[in-house]
Amino acid sequence: MIREPLTILGLIVMLLAIGSTVATLPSCTAALAGTIRYVTDALAPAIGVTVAGAGAVSVIVVCNGTAWIAG
Repeated sequence: MIREPLTILGLIVMLLAIGSTVATLPSCTAALAGTIRYVTDALAPAIGVTVAGAGAVSVIVVCNGTAWIAG
């Protein structure tokens, strides 16, 4: 029973470690709601606010079904 959560946690950590730019994120749609990504070029991110690229801040973002927001 303990093995499964560790595997899931390892997968999440691995996915978050692969950063991308805001421009290369897939379109945030209802099908992707809840998806978590890591971007390396956020411009002045604020929690809960749509993320813009062309900056120099690394941040975790979450698809809320319509936009990628800083988490």
